[in-house]
Amino acid sequence: MTAALICGALQRPGEEIDRRAAQLAGGMARLGIADGDTVAVMLRNHPAYVDIIQGCRIAGAWYCQINWHFKRDEAGFILGDCGAKLLFIQPDLLAEIAGAIPPQVRVMVVGGQGDGDFDSWLAAQPPYAGPPRTPRGHMAYTSGTTGRPKGVRRLPPTPEQQALAAQVMKEALGIYPGVRSLLSAPLLIGCDLAELDPFTLNLLTNDAVLDVDQDPLGKPAARVAKDGDAEVWAKPLFDGSLAVGLFNRGPRARTVVAEWKALGLDGPREVVDLWRQASTGVVDARFAAEVPRHGVVLVRLAPTPPPPGGR
Repeated sequence: MTAALICGALQRPGEEIDRRAAQLAGGMARLGIADGDTVAVMLRNHPAYVDIIQGCRIAGAWYCQINWHFKRDEAGFILGDCGAKLLFIQPDLLAEIAGAIPPQVRVMVVGGQGDGDFDSWLAAQPPYAGPPRTPRGHMAYTSGTTGRPKGVRRLPPTPEQQALAAQVMKEALGIYPGVRSLLSAPLLIGCDLAELDPFTLNLLTNDAVLDVDQDPLGKPAARVAKDGDAEVWAKPLFDGSLAVGLFNRGPRARTVVAEWKALGLDGPREVVDLWRQASTGVVDARFAAEVPRHGVVLVRLAPTPPPPGGR
C-alpha cells in the first residue's frame, strides 16, 4: 500500500502515485531505458522525485541523484561516470550545466512549459506492460575527499534476503504488507539548541509523549478505525493504559471518534491529553475530539480506580 504524498498544496493519493510510476516506467522503456540502466536526477525538492524513484523500481533502473548545487564540471563528471542514459532536471539547472551533458544522455525537463515538460510527457505515456524487472535503488556518490567522487550501488536483495527481511519485520516490529506502524525509536534533533523557542523546547521535553515513544512494552501502534480521512491508531502500554492517536488527514478540521469497541476497552477511562500533559476527565464508551486539518490529537486512556468499597 503506497502512502499519499502531501507537498505544499499538492495532495496525491497512493493510487495516483502508483499509476504515475507505471506510466513513467513505460515511458522510460520507450526511450530505451533497459533493465540495469542508470537514470540521473538533478532537482531541488520536487514531487517528481517520488515518480522517478517509484518508476525506476518498476523499470529496473538505478537512479543517481546529482546535488543541484554542483557546478557544470562536477555534474558533467557524474553524468559520464554513472553511465546515465536519461537526465531529469529543472530548467534553470539545465541552463547551468547544458554544455557538460554527455551527448548520449537524453534530457527530460521537470517544471518547464509546453509539450516537452515532464508532466505533459508523463500524462501521454501508457503504463509499463513488459516482463517484470529487478527493482533497483539509489546510486550514491562519495564526497570525493580522496580525489574524484566514486559511485556506489547497493545491490538488490536476493529472494532469500527479501524473505528473511520480511520475517524479521513481521516478528520483531509487527510490520507486514498492508499495515502502517508507529514505532518506538531513538529520537534525534537537528536544529540549533541555542535557538529553541519555548514551544519547540516544550515539545522536545514532553515527558508524557516521550514515555509513549519509549514505553518498555515495545509494541507498535495499529490502526483500529478509519472513516474517510479520519483514522484512529492505538498502542498498548506497559502499565495497562492505551495511547490513542486521532488523525485527520483531510484538508478541513473535523470530529474524530474513538469507540471503545474498536479499541477493545470496557468501562470508564481517564483521558490524558499528552500534548498538554493534563487530564481532560473521565469518559465511557467513546472519546471524540475536534482535530485540525492534517493534525492529530494524542491521548492516553488510563483505567480509573474503583470507587472506595467497590469491586
